[in-house]
Amino acid sequence: EAAADFYHVLQMDSNRLFGNVVTGLARCLSADESVLDGGWHSLVKLLEADIPRQEESLRRAKELTNNNADGTAKHHADTLKHMHHAMFQYHDTKTKNVSEAWKHLSKGNEFKMSTLAPFDEAFEIDKVSRLKSVFTEGFWPADMGSE
Repeated sequence: EAAADFYHVLQMDSNRLFGNVVTGLARCLSADESVLDGGWHSLVKLLEADIPRQEESLRRAKELTNNNADGTAKHHADTLKHMHHAMFQYHDTKTKNVSEAWKHLSKGNEFKMSTLAPFDEAFEIDKVSRLKSVFTEGFWPADMGSE
């Protein structure tokens, strides 16, 4: 029943607002392909048509904002992450095509990483320093711990 619901939402969601629906459906199909009429073929056909459209939408969103942190660009990148990870599951569990599976896993992870803020080393060092400063002698009661 979950697979049918996921597929229904996927068909109704032409703007791909709910990217994790793709992941949910892929998980259902990985467990039992017969849960959806057409099995993997139904999802793969949709993704093969949608991935290029989403990539184009992401490219346009980046051009308009000239900033990957823009909400629209993040949305498209997140959607593409879900789509490529679903294709990874398909090739990993159904076709056993390792090179295609790896290609989609890598692509999905690229889109995932593109939505993360750059690592702020100074902030992280300060955060750890502040955290450590809390744990001074006397922080714990004398009778706590292994000693």
